[in-house]
Amino acid sequence: MAKKIIHLDLDNTLLNSDKIITPRTYEALEHWASKGNLIAINSGRPMTSVEDTIRELSLDRFETYAVAFNGAWIRDTSGRDILKKSISLDDVQTIASIAKEMGIHVQTYNLTHILTSALDDELCRYTHTVHLPFRVLENFPEGVTEAPCKVLCIKVFDEYAIQAHERRMELFPDTIDTENRFTPPSGETSLAELAELGKRIEKACEGRVSCLKSTPCYLESFPSDAGKGLAITELAELLNIPIENTFAAGDAQNDISMIEAAGTGIAMLNAEDEVKAAADVVTATDHDHDGLAELLFKYA
Repeated sequence: MAKKIIHLDLDNTLLNSDKIITPRTYEALEHWASKGNLIAINSGRPMTSVEDTIRELSLDRFETYAVAFNGAWIRDTSGRDILKKSISLDDVQTIASIAKEMGIHVQTYNLTHILTSALDDELCRYTHTVHLPFRVLENFPEGVTEAPCKVLCIKVFDEYAIQAHERRMELFPDTIDTENRFTPPSGETSLAELAELGKRIEKACEGRVSCLKSTPCYLESFPSDAGKGLAITELAELLNIPIENTFAAGDAQNDISMIEAAGTGIAMLNAEDEVKAAADVVTATDHDHDGLAELLFKYA
């Protein structure tokens, strides 16, 4: 029987709200792998974070591929690069200029660090999930010397802003202006600003860069010849896996391309409506109630 491969988003898909894989879902992954099938963690996170997560969650017991930066970078189980695409330094400068003009946090990455424009609430929210060291570049993106796979713009609002500000107060109190009362930005305004930012970036970069949201607060910019969906087809071809034997599960806008590209696209019950509309199957339960488990057993 031909091998199958499933591409899994991390946050709000494979991981529950506590950022763990529950025993039932892990049992389902064991069953999937016992049939000779493969796993790919297909995330917007940096490669270091994806590989660390694979080890921390004991997914390295299985034949698990790391797909990072929305499909721009793929590594095999030995850590060997299979594919890597990047944004030019000129386009990084363009993205940073537009984000700064709009007052929106912007950051990118090198092999070991987050390279950020500011130590602010947005950075504190991001590093709560992605545990990487960071460097604040005074004149960002000056100091970015290698073309990165992704640029991330962040705008926290409503309860996200409150949580991020509290985390910053705990970790970096010296960076906070205590003379002015903190008021979280409104979600309606912030969402409109992120949507406008994405349109401006894509227009200014003349088709070389694509922008998608991975969470309500995160706008991802990545090479237009990359994407989670292209990673599915490219990896399937390299591994000689028929496209009908590919599966993909996700919950957010940046997961739609892989859900559409896979032989069977799976949306989580907790997914956004447009993600569900793109999927072949919607899980019966959400990410906090082992939504993936039954489908892993079923399709193995």
